[in-house]
Amino acid sequence: MAGNKILLSTGIAITIAISGCAQTGETKSKNYDAQGCVAGGLAAGLFTYYLNRDDADATKKAALAGVIGCMAGAVIGYQVEKRTMVYANAQDAARSELARNLEETEKLKQYNAQVSQNIKDYKKQISEIKEVSYSEQEKKDKLKEVNDIVSKQRIKATDALTNVEADIAAAMKQYETYQAQTSASDRDKWSAEIASYQQEKAILTEHVGELNTLYAMGATI
Repeated sequence: MAGNKILLSTGIAITIAISGCAQTGETKSKNYDAQGCVAGGLAAGLFTYYLNRDDADATKKAALAGVIGCMAGAVIGYQVEKRTMVYANAQDAARSELARNLEETEKLKQYNAQVSQNIKDYKKQISEIKEVSYSEQEKKDKLKEVNDIVSKQRIKATDALTNVEADIAAAMKQYETYQAQTSASDRDKWSAEIASYQQEKAILTEHVGELNTLYAMGATI
């Protein structure tokens, strides 16, 4: 439960970190990563403390969330700064970002398909282990083996989700910065592709939730 609260806090932090990195379209470096770290860290820390204010270790949880929020914010800031500085004008930004988003969406779609299949395989393995007449110790050992694999997968998927959220945040920032100077046709394509990217992110979020649930169930065996 605490992990879910910290994950929620990090999501809030990422949203706030976007505004913390907000600029007016200038291409000069503004130390976005530091701004994102401060905005994300404060948001995650404060929100986590609020969610856990009745717990004895609320301060510790808030500190952990603050570190995670800072890291997420810094990643967003770096992405925004790196990408903003390479665009010569709005048209260049729109076309470059659209091509990038198309590529990243396709990569994420393939990754989601892989994770989805892995989750089905884990569930099948767990079901088969429970149905076979193993001794209690053998059953525990085999379930632990599967759970160790699930643990590694959920860590990878969570890291992937953090990176995707940062990339989408940067993509949205570029859209906000340049969309007013972009042709209607390019703007519509750009917006639609960001929406597709966000849909794939939502699918990955569900996968991370499923993996966390599977891992939690296995940890209680």
